[in-house]
Amino acid sequence: MKRWRAIALSASLGAAAGALLLYLGIVHLGYRALIEVFPQIASSSGWIDAKAWLNQYGVAALFLVTALPVPLTPALLFAGLAKLPWWEVALALWMGRLLKFYVYAWATAQGVRWWSQMSNPMFKGKQNPKDPKG
Repeated sequence: MKRWRAIALSASLGAAAGALLLYLGIVHLGYRALIEVFPQIASSSGWIDAKAWLNQYGVAALFLVTALPVPLTPALLFAGLAKLPWWEVALALWMGRLLKFYVYAWATAQGVRWWSQMSNPMFKGKQNPKDPKG
């Protein structure tokens, strides 16, 4: 297995586990605790729109947010308040993070390969001083 794949896999498992713990904490605390801390949030248009979007698309919406480079915590908040099944949330979190981290790790590996080729003196047409041929 290429190293970047192993890194993406392990990072996705860790990130999904941490996000799942946050989700379970939100489920445990519930709506009342949120309203006590942020009383104005329930009447905001962003809250109403996000809640409707999550209610309409469910775990698929959570997967999409998890796979995109956007903040995850607000989506976890809505998912926790909607009390989506924990195993569906765990799967969406892991699969979304796996997709995102695979793309990041692959792009990083390609960038390192490209940079090493660009910085190699032989690539630029110059002779390498460490090369015994010249």
